[in-house]
Amino acid sequence: MPTTVGKKTGTVKGKQTRTVKKTAVKSKTRSEKPKTDKSAVNKHFKKGDILDSTWGYEQTNVDFYEVVDATEKTVILQKIGSKEERRKEWGHYDAMPDTKQKVGKPFRRKADGTWVSINSYAGARKWKGKPVDGTDYY
Repeated sequence: MPTTVGKKTGTVKGKQTRTVKKTAVKSKTRSEKPKTDKSAVNKHFKKGDILDSTWGYEQTNVDFYEVVDATEKTVILQKIGSKEERRKEWGHYDAMPDTKQKVGKPFRRKADGTWVSINSYAGARKWKGKPVDGTDYY
């Protein structure tokens, strides 16, 4: 809301001065910008969701992550272990998440829609509840 500021009428070195009205517009500073609710709900991820990540060259590695916390734009993930069951085909296995096994410390990543970039070579998406196909050279 603009405010009007006026200067007093008087004399300066024998000359008559007049009142000047200026309209000052209050500018928004960084601290006055509307604050976003950091606890806003993420549309795609919530606490307890399991994410799967497949990556590799000449083999397909499978990793699982559990969502520890989620804000509007980020997720905090905990890498978890997996249970692998060998298949009849050479070098293939089915992987299922094991939430009882925690690997390392939780870490924060930016959520880009339904995708979370884990690092330069892997990303993760919500696990569909079915075994994930992995391959190796054993």
